[in-house]
Amino acid sequence: MIRFSAMKSFARTNKAFQQNARSFASADKLVDLQVNEKTRIATITMQRPPVNSLNLELITSLQKTLSDLEGSKCRGAILTSVSINTFLIY
Repeated sequence: MIRFSAMKSFARTNKAFQQNARSFASADKLVDLQVNEKTRIATITMQRPPVNSLNLELITSLQKTLSDLEGSKCRGAILTSVSINTFLIY
């Protein structure tokens, strides 16, 4: 029951986040960046299914995204994955 309650809470928070989010597109789409204008929190989503295995392209995309965020007014960042079962494999 607690787990379901936490999932519902996350869903509400995520929906509110997406309503205030600005999305930044990258040419390769290995990394998706959304910045919430209200909270100034960035969400970086790795998009290399099925397991986000690290390669030079993904590392370069992450590095570029983080470099772009350094000059912004973001207070923090969340690194997440488009894959449901796996975060990262190296």
